[in-house]
Amino acid sequence: MVRTGKLIFLVVLLAGYGAVYTAQRHIDGTIGEYHQTEDILFLPSGKAIKRLSLGFESLVADIYWIRAIQYYGGGRMNDPTRKFDLLYPLLDITTTLDPQMIPVYQFGAVFLSEPPPIGAGDSATAIRLLRKGLEANPGNVNLYLSLGFIYYWQLKDYKMAAEIFLEGAPYQRGNLYLKNLAAFTLARGGDRRTSMYLWRQIYETSDDKRAKENAVAHLLELQAENDIDELEKIATRFQHTTGRFPQGFSELVRAGYLRAVPVDPSGAPYLLDPQSGEVYVSASTQLPIPPP
Repeated sequence: MVRTGKLIFLVVLLAGYGAVYTAQRHIDGTIGEYHQTEDILFLPSGKAIKRLSLGFESLVADIYWIRAIQYYGGGRMNDPTRKFDLLYPLLDITTTLDPQMIPVYQFGAVFLSEPPPIGAGDSATAIRLLRKGLEANPGNVNLYLSLGFIYYWQLKDYKMAAEIFLEGAPYQRGNLYLKNLAAFTLARGGDRRTSMYLWRQIYETSDDKRAKENAVAHLLELQAENDIDELEKIATRFQHTTGRFPQGFSELVRAGYLRAVPVDPSGAPYLLDPQSGEVYVSASTQLPIPPP
């Protein structure tokens, strides 16, 4: 009985591989009708290949994913100036055949967005691929992360990156990671006010002790950055009046610019550079800000 079951399984498996081989030969034969030059290969659409896959879309998708990896890896090693013109078509075919192949969207977007010679340097197409992935897989947190990081790392569009992280945050049940990323990203982009609002929201809505402590630490750090900006403005006003920067905060107190020597939110005194007017936290600070 067991041997009979194994035999049936083997026959079905071999039949499946035979069908895939036949389908792939048929697909390759169709592709062969298109001419290939040194750098250009005209591929049919993913929908056309899906019709030719004889019901084995997932297996044929695996084949095209392997082809995409080989194309990317081989092109990068053999010709550092290659533009990867076929990379998106191969990824598009793969994800049309099997829209649930999440790693294809993630790693394919990396291949597309990385600057030459590592990748194609095409962030716009990487975004297009990830948006396609989200249409097929609504609420997938990993795709939101990948999309947000392209805006963050490649495009330096911190506001848009934060919007993407916040767009995906409702799908991350019981975890504030995407909200944390959004708040961090806004601070990185200079929007401290919105970042502080998000950290306060995280602190007020979370039941997790570590999440609250993390939120407090970021709020104190952002407050210190606001303090430093204001203190540097005061030092600049002093310089405009006297022609030099103050020797320290005590001089600003004596001149009536400050009521007392300022301290950061952890209670450590700020430091003032008399040559440049720049303000720093001291080595004794308890804040996660490196001293000068």
